[in-house]
Amino acid sequence: MANQRVSLSCSGLSSIVVAVLITFISRPAHSRTLESDTEVLRSFKASFDPNSVPPYLFISTWDFRMDPCESSGELFLGILCSTPVDNSSSRVTAIDLDGIGSDGFLPPVIGNLTEITALSFKQKQLSRAIT
Repeated sequence: MANQRVSLSCSGLSSIVVAVLITFISRPAHSRTLESDTEVLRSFKASFDPNSVPPYLFISTWDFRMDPCESSGELFLGILCSTPVDNSSSRVTAIDLDGIGSDGFLPPVIGNLTEITALSFKQKQLSRAIT
């Protein structure tokens, strides 16, 4: 009798695990960050000379295999994102690259971050006008 209970408990647990997996697998893949914001961040990172960016600086943590707003604070240091209350995409709201001390330029695409409220670039040698 005790063996039957264990067997039933294991099969019940297996059913729950399978149901949870199906729920997560069947969800549509949805990037948390608005795709155009991610593309701006890619262009921005590419605008810096990689030889002038030491590995300990924020921009070197940007790994675009991950979602920028989903990974904010881990892989995308210096990036702040909005947290939508509905099912809409997160937006980049701030970029903080203080102390990066590297050379680069502001790509014109930076103007496509329409929700950005703060850009911090102290001690940078950046070129191009912000338009």
